[in-house]
Order: sequence, then C-alpha cells, then structure tokens
Amino acid sequence: MPARRAHLEKRPRTYAPAPGHLETLRGFLNTAPGDRRREALATPVALARWLEGRSLLPAGSSLTETVHRQALEIRSILRGLLERDPHAQDRLEAFCSELQSEIYFDSKGVPRFRLVTEGFDRVLSHLLEVFIHARQATTWRRLKACQACGLAFYDHSRNRSGKWCTERCGQRIRAAKIRRQKKYGRR
Repeated sequence: MPARRAHLEKRPRTYAPAPGHLETLRGFLNTAPGDRRREALATPVALARWLEGRSLLPAGSSLTETVHRQALEIRSILRGLLERDPHAQDRLEAFCSELQSEIYFDSKGVPRFRLVTEGFDRVLSHLLEVFIHARQATTWRRLKACQACGLAFYDHSRNRSGKWCTERCGQRIRAAKIRRQKKYGRR
C-alpha cells in the first residue's frame, strides 16, 4: 500500500518550457496574481528586477509608475488574448497606439507590428514581438491557461489537448469532478 501512495506525494511544480523567447513571455504572463499566487510585479522595483533577470533591461535601471502601469496593462491584454477574450485585440491595438508603435490585425486575424527602439517602450515592444512571432508560427495556440490554477503553460501534447500545466493540477480537476459526481449523483 505505501508504494501506491508514493505517486501522490507532493512534488515540486515542474513546467516544460516553451520554445525560445516564448518562455520569457510565458513567465511574464505568470507574474499575474491568480489562484494561490500574489502579484509578482507589485512595484516598479520588482518589475525592474524581473526584467533584469531576463536580460530585457540593463542592471540598475529604475522604472517609473507610468512604465509599471504600462507593463501591467500589456500583461493583462496578453493574458486576455491567451484566455480568448473577444475584446483583447481591440485593447492591444489601442495600447500600441499609446506606445507610438503600430499593431493591427489583418482580415485573417494575423497581427502585424512595427518595433519601437527607444527606452522602456523597447522592452514592451520586445514582448509584443515575441507574441507576434508566436502567433504567426502558430506556437501561440499551444500556450494555454491551466484550467486548475490559471498559470500559462506550453502544451507539448501531440494533439494540443492539454488542459493543465502539471499532473498535479490534473489530479485537482479530476478529484473535484469525482467529488461533484458523488455529491450530486452520476451525470
């Protein structure tokens, strides 16, 4: 019996990384507060540290409240695109007009973008460029929000049917389903 329980022990969360720069974008999306998570980018200093750790900002950079607000806004918009929010594309186009960059979606829904090369807008433009390339290469479709915890994960399954980031989250979903079935009867 103990051998059967060994697989149920708590294991550290492990995520299969997304390919290339999409992993940085996935990490950025996962800084948002959610199920059992607190805001990882609560201050401009925290944002600067996160960006410095990924070589997106020179060491010792300081960021303003306006820049911090922009970063949280672009994260919210990209998170909306990940979760298939129907208004996210319009929000992204409006946000990019503030950055004085160009983004638009053509008639097929393919995003087009002109990269900004100045200041902090360059960092935001890099994140948007990663999104654009992922969308064009269809790897964006494999980036999903976990149904159990809400974290962004890259679906490595052959048929793109992944619904959760780790097996632990899958166990939570299945256990909840079983509890509902027991409580309300089989359906």
